[in-house]
Amino acid sequence: MNKIKAIAVSLVFFAVMACGGGGGDVSVVKKGKLQACPDFTVEEMFDGFLEKPKWQRTSENGIDYVNVSGITAGSGKPVNVFMQFWVRNDNFGVQAIEINGESGNNADVYIVLNKMCTPLKEKAEAEQAKKEEAERSKRASKGAIQADPIKDTRDGKTYKTVKIGEQIWMAENLNIDIETGNSECYENNEANCKKYGRLYDWETAMDACPKGWHLPSGEEWDKLLHYVDGSTNGTESSYTSKTAGKYLKAKSGWNNNGNGTDNYGFSALSGSNDGRWWSSSEYTWEGDNRSFYAYSRNIGNSESVLSAFASKGSLFSVRCLQN
Repeated sequence: MNKIKAIAVSLVFFAVMACGGGGGDVSVVKKGKLQACPDFTVEEMFDGFLEKPKWQRTSENGIDYVNVSGITAGSGKPVNVFMQFWVRNDNFGVQAIEINGESGNNADVYIVLNKMCTPLKEKAEAEQAKKEEAERSKRASKGAIQADPIKDTRDGKTYKTVKIGEQIWMAENLNIDIETGNSECYENNEANCKKYGRLYDWETAMDACPKGWHLPSGEEWDKLLHYVDGSTNGTESSYTSKTAGKYLKAKSGWNNNGNGTDNYGFSALSGSNDGRWWSSSEYTWEGDNRSFYAYSRNIGNSESVLSAFASKGSLFSVRCLQN
């Protein structure tokens, strides 16, 4: 051990990110953090990597060091690891490393620190994902808040509605034939209109909703998705949710794309092959002011709601939002 070669720790991932304080040099290192793993203390890194790591304070030529050693934990062939830190008051850094009795270099330090940090990151990410899913499930378990149905005076059709957060949405796709616009039933089959609603181009969709209702903007779609996700409301016009589709999709009728749980009574059903709904937000190519494109929302797989843009001549479903 006394013949370990010092390592020139010039690489940024060995630098001290934050320092502990008090309790001696060992405490400084234990409570400190390295840029290689800034979310966890050095002690947490070693506790997860070695079986009962041993800590020791030493001094040589007026310089203080903290040594930590032990055998790697977990499955696989155990490895003897020794690492030395230099300490100056409340500052410290990696001084040297020895693996199975052999002195290491900068690359070896990087490999060891990465192996220490990776499982901690994965565990933290898994715990955070579990926590977020629990919050979403708790919110969704409250179920839909049914609102009063509305009657479209133009053709006499009645639509279910649902309150989600502060918004009141139609709980069905719009189905009205606008004589002056462009719309059709999927596969030109009237039965599909009755089940899935009509498909509209963007210009027609903009004026298709009944009085008191409107085609939602990208931001209004995002407010819905943020609420279902349990995240902070944003102002973007193209938010993509990895989980909302599961809770917004109908319990049946999705065939190969996978049914949802419909916790909020939104009962999203695909009126075409790829399950897309118009927003009122336009999309403009850089330098193109003609706005041939508009944003839509695509619920095409088991959970995600994707933001996309398409030609305004495309035919998509419409969900109306109360003014």
